[in-house]
Amino acid sequence: MKLLSRIEKIEATLRESSAGAVLLLEPVADAGSECWERFAADVFAAHDSGQRVVVRASGAPDYRRIPGAEYYGDDFTALVALLAMTPTTGGRGNALRAVIAKAQGSSLDVVREV
Repeated sequence: MKLLSRIEKIEATLRESSAGAVLLLEPVADAGSECWERFAADVFAAHDSGQRVVVRASGAPDYRRIPGAEYYGDDFTALVALLAMTPTTGGRGNALRAVIAKAQGSSLDVVREV
């Protein structure tokens, strides 16, 4: 029985890490209720499919936040979080790690010399 529970935990972890993440934009604070309902439906649909939810916050009040979603205040941080939660196609590490490895040792072209 102990072995079975360990296998189930490992499978759940693998399932969670392979599903990846999705980035959603939070509606503005004065958006209509229809907009907020559509946003909540998208968050719950992503949760149901096993994906982690990264939300680019719009400054709306905290009481509208949905538990289980991770909120970030700026675009850069939200994109970095999305890359960190997205597995690579090769199955080793995450997309952020792959981007950093690809960028190491390279340099940008000189646009203009001063």
